[in-house]
Amino acid sequence: MSDVDLPAPPDGTPDAGPFTPWLAERRAPVDAALRALLALPPHVPLAWLCTRAPVRSGIGVVVVQIPLASGEPLALELGDPALLESAWLDLGELRVAYRAHTRGDALQDAAVGPVLRALALRLPAVAQRQPQLLSALVDALQAMRQLLGVEDWMFRQLSWSISGRPYGRLRLGFRCNQNCDICWQDRRWGEPDARWYHVWLDELAAAGAEEIHFTGGEPTLHAALPALVARAARDHGLLVTLQTNAMRLAKPHVLGPLVDAGAGLAFVSLHSADPAVSDAITRAPGTFHKTVAGVEAALRAGLVVTLNAVLERRNAAGVAELARFVVERFVRPFPDNPVRSLCLSQPSTYYDETPWEDALVPLDELAGPLREAADVLGAAGVLCQAVGSCGYPPCVLPDHRDIHVAFDRDASDAVDQGSRRFGAVCAGCAARADCPGVRDEYLTAFGERGLTPMQRPVQGDAFATRLAAITADARARVAARASARSSSA
Repeated sequence: MSDVDLPAPPDGTPDAGPFTPWLAERRAPVDAALRALLALPPHVPLAWLCTRAPVRSGIGVVVVQIPLASGEPLALELGDPALLESAWLDLGELRVAYRAHTRGDALQDAAVGPVLRALALRLPAVAQRQPQLLSALVDALQAMRQLLGVEDWMFRQLSWSISGRPYGRLRLGFRCNQNCDICWQDRRWGEPDARWYHVWLDELAAAGAEEIHFTGGEPTLHAALPALVARAARDHGLLVTLQTNAMRLAKPHVLGPLVDAGAGLAFVSLHSADPAVSDAITRAPGTFHKTVAGVEAALRAGLVVTLNAVLERRNAAGVAELARFVVERFVRPFPDNPVRSLCLSQPSTYYDETPWEDALVPLDELAGPLREAADVLGAAGVLCQAVGSCGYPPCVLPDHRDIHVAFDRDASDAVDQGSRRFGAVCAGCAARADCPGVRDEYLTAFGERGLTPMQRPVQGDAFATRLAAITADARARVAARASARSSSA
């Protein structure tokens, strides 16, 4: 393949970005074996588009993109025969497929087609005459089975809040004491040693992060969490948020060290007020009551708590009941430290895509329950976060202007932007400039159903002000606890 339409060596080395890479070293054996099999020269970069772990056994699937001299990319899927049933090339223990081209069948494309035809001649010949090259790739894939599906960005990201302030996210692996089917993660994925989280935390602080969100999986399961919280809060002065299901926060030996280390907020997943529905979504019977107890313990300990519910078929109709439950259980009994907000999120892709496709709810069905929930929360002084990049377009709640978010495309996540679109009906909407749009999958499933052009643009100042006040209160509480510890020492 080395003599077929590949790009020339670059003049310089690409920028590696602000974070130390972890996966590159672990993928090196796969890259080397793949280059040998495809006869790729060292200067041609391999971009890992995605990977898919095997269901029970085998080598899984990797998708790599190879740039060509024409500027056209060649995307190849290589992997387990059980997962690539209708492959282009069958090499026995490995099958090969190619991704559809943007202009149609890649095999018929003037730039990509010749490369594919060359591969169709080379690979079967290599499998017959140099089977060790094929075996080397299969062995390398088998050795990194637990990392198939994992990308470096999953563990550390630098993002920007609605107010434009930078914050970091550290994912402490994928282990969890629940097994939510609404999650995009595979619980079998591997993770780095704890020292890497300290490295990335320092790099996030150096990159300008003012806050850090520890997430997972379930971060409270990780033994390094208290030390990481202390390093973030005391060494770097970062405001610490725990993204958690709160189940373990009801245990004093878990919650106490985290509060003492400097945790400020808990962002807790609670998807329904109905224990049966909640436990069905989390696929962890009996854990609804543990989450409720954890939220109450966090409030008593002085953590600022916000909640998150992902709305889909099983719980969308009951979102107003969830709002009432939050008010009765977490607001009125805690006048000095009530739950501050409830985020109502639109589901992103589940790890198992089949139930996710069936779980989407059309916006016109969701609008009524959302309005009722927003009214209940607003009357109790709880911020309803239902509009924005994690939620819904503002036209779903046109009369609730105090919770509208001015979506900043320059500061938003590029991946999230790339997965969202506008319908034709959105062309005349006065709020389009500040709207994130809707997910591609929604338009595929429901078209423009539920989208209604707004007559006035979004004014996000009220929402941003309230959100900033929640953050400021969390900082003040952390500072007060630190001052009290200093005084008593």
